[in-house]
Amino acid sequence: MIEAYHDRVRIATCAKLTPEQLQQRHATLAEVLEKRRAKPWLVLHHWLAANQPARAAPFAIDAAVGSQHELSARRVARLCEVALELLPPEHAAHRQLCRALAVALANAGQGVDAAGWYLRAAGESEGVEALELRRLAGDHLLRTGRIDEGLPILRDVLAEVGVKMPATRREVLTSLLWRRARLAMPWRPRVAAGSERAERHRLRADVALSCGATLAVVDSILGASLHALGLLEARRLGDPDRLAMARCYDVGYAAIAGSGGLARTERAIEAAAAAVRTAGTPVAEAQLQWMRGMHAFLIGRFKDAVVLLDGAARAFAERCPGRVWEQAQAELFAAWAVSHVGDLRELASRLGELERVARWHDDLYTATMAGAGNSVLVPLAADDPATARRRVASAMEGWSQDGFHIQHVLALQGTSEIDLYEGDGRGAWQRVVAAWPELERSLLLRIQHTKVFTLDVRARAAIAAGDRDALDDAERCAKQMLAEKLPWAEALAHARLAGVAGARGQRDDARALLTRAADELEAQAVGLPALTARLRLAAIEGKTIEQAPAWQALRDQGIARPERWMATFQPWRELGR
Repeated sequence: MIEAYHDRVRIATCAKLTPEQLQQRHATLAEVLEKRRAKPWLVLHHWLAANQPARAAPFAIDAAVGSQHELSARRVARLCEVALELLPPEHAAHRQLCRALAVALANAGQGVDAAGWYLRAAGESEGVEALELRRLAGDHLLRTGRIDEGLPILRDVLAEVGVKMPATRREVLTSLLWRRARLAMPWRPRVAAGSERAERHRLRADVALSCGATLAVVDSILGASLHALGLLEARRLGDPDRLAMARCYDVGYAAIAGSGGLARTERAIEAAAAAVRTAGTPVAEAQLQWMRGMHAFLIGRFKDAVVLLDGAARAFAERCPGRVWEQAQAELFAAWAVSHVGDLRELASRLGELERVARWHDDLYTATMAGAGNSVLVPLAADDPATARRRVASAMEGWSQDGFHIQHVLALQGTSEIDLYEGDGRGAWQRVVAAWPELERSLLLRIQHTKVFTLDVRARAAIAAGDRDALDDAERCAKQMLAEKLPWAEALAHARLAGVAGARGQRDDARALLTRAADELEAQAVGLPALTARLRLAAIEGKTIEQAPAWQALRDQGIARPERWMATFQPWRELGR
């Protein structure tokens, strides 16, 4: 055999051959490679090119299943598809090929397609294997944002291993408190490895940990309850990899309490670090860095969060094949941290890439998260509220309407920001007030970060609405933010109290509060709110705002109309005007 040193040589040589001659050359190559026991996928390629599917078929299974760690995920998926085309559905390896194709598609980030093949393989399986395949299908549906399709599958799998998924808010909260109480009790591994009982506990752990991870930024309270179950089951099993995963996600769930849960979060980080050292895998190490980044994000250390989350995303991409969802979530929260730091151009770049990849992967989960909430800052900076509104509507178009999720909170925040930018403070306030009972019922206000931001949006909208009742509401919101005892939340609260004081004609108090807020926001590296507060200070001091340093700084961020930006993020009204 002679190997062409350049593909153009190969192309030029092959162009001189008739189709029949080319097929003969491929057949000769296939025979030689077969005798030399070459890679099955290589032999398969040449028999197919020789148009001899019967000769290719014996190599199809080994090529598809045996190349998982040798070829790219997309090439493996294609080999699996070829094998399934060559072999009849009743072939003994059909189920194995369906599963191999699902694994390859999942590794390539095609979670929806992977779920379909897992379900097809489950239909040809029995017992624990069928349950495991259904679990994997439900997991991938959940991770691609198909909540209404994935959650019932996982609910059924849990039921078959003896666990009822809580259905009401009361059941969710009760189960969470009960499971956390059990986690506080002494424990040791109690399930013999390899037994049927161990398999049931393994399935419980895997389903619960899958749901716990994915629901953390959908329905955090249900996710926390299922995560607690997953940690209990991982402890029973004593499996180092599952225990490391459970301990890492426990950091994230501890961190959602924010300033009120710092001690618990530190204990969770110590326990997770110990479990990761025991597991010693790249995946566990990346998960721990991811959760450290989430902790930094949730307590307002946004610059630290960017560094940690970017590092975790790189680790997932470079050292953890198939961890596409985890990489995307780390990148998403890094982008949001950038928005708080105040770099709008970097935010636009990051969100654009996230949305491009999400479209490629048919990933509704990431697309929805990237399209709602803080994503409206980019078109608003360009003075394009219509595009901002379309972005939010498009992001939420395919999302589940069964319940009130964090995605709905993000959409509420985003659309309220747009209302404020367009000068409709009363509409923004009424929108938030109308959604508040459902927000409270969802229990999502137990997440400190969510609580602070929704209170801030409500307070700004109330100040912009401008009547006495609205100002009283803004003051209540600001005082609740102060009660969170979180530095960046306190800074935002002082900015809102300044707006309330200004509306009531207490100009000296307003100026003092706003100066304090600007200083605190700068100290916390929360860039854009700090600049907006400085610009408002210039305005209330009677200065020409176009000549203020904050005006130019906002323009340098690409903000087309700093005066509208100021009206949105540091609204100012006076009663009677």
